[in-house]
Amino acid sequence: MTEDRVGDGQLVQLLVLPSQTEAEILALQLISNGVRAVVFPSDASGWAPHLGLIQGARLMVFETDLDAASDLLEDLESLAAEDGGPTFDQ
Repeated sequence: MTEDRVGDGQLVQLLVLPSQTEAEILALQLISNGVRAVVFPSDASGWAPHLGLIQGARLMVFETDLDAASDLLEDLESLAAEDGGPTFDQ
């Protein structure tokens, strides 16, 4: 029987992004690099899409992964800046 790893410590907010799509893309980048991440959309699962425009989507990581996630975001941001792409506000 396999045992699922639930997590270490608490979930903490890494970023708030303007859209759920942007948050999901960054979450996938983090996950593919070994950082456990999840997105908390603020649109009430589609029932109140206007809330997403006001509150954004929260990108969450475990507290124990926070430093690794921040370092990875810095690396992604520097790559984007080199290409003239967007940057993240932390």
